[in-house]
Amino acid sequence: MLDTSIQQEVMIGKYTYEGVLNSDIFKPYIDNAANEYTPYDDFLIDYKDSLQRVSITIVFGSWCSDSQREVPRMLMLLKSLDYPVEKLNIIAVNRQKRVPDMEISDLYIEYVPTFIFYKGKYEVGRIIEQASESLEADIASFLFFQ
Repeated sequence: MLDTSIQQEVMIGKYTYEGVLNSDIFKPYIDNAANEYTPYDDFLIDYKDSLQRVSITIVFGSWCSDSQREVPRMLMLLKSLDYPVEKLNIIAVNRQKRVPDMEISDLYIEYVPTFIFYKGKYEVGRIIEQASESLEADIASFLFFQ
C-alpha cells in the first residue's frame, strides 16, 4: 500500500511469519539482520519450554527504522528457539499506528515496534521500540516472572 505522507510503499495489516520474511518491502531488512545479528539463544535455553506457552503479538511499521532493525532480529531469535511461529500475531501499521478496517486500539500502541507477550489472555511483558537490555534478557525476565 502506498503511504502518501511519505510517498513509499508500506506493509499494512495482518501478516504471517512467512509473509513478513517474503515481503518485497521488508526482505532487505531480513537479509541485513541475517548478516549482522546472531541470536544469543543459549541465554534463553532454560526458558524454551516457557516460551512455547506464550503467544506474541508484534506490531510494527515497515517504514520505521526501529522496526526494520528489531523485527527481523526478533523473528530470527524466535526461530532459533523453535518457537511455533503460527502463534505469532503480526500486525503492520501505518504512521498513525493504525490499520484501516482493523481495530487495534486495545493494544495501546504508541511506538513501534511493540512486542507483546501473553500467557493465556494476560499480558506478561512488552518490549517497546527496542529492548531495555537485549531481546534475550528482556524475554527471559518476562518468562522468569510468570
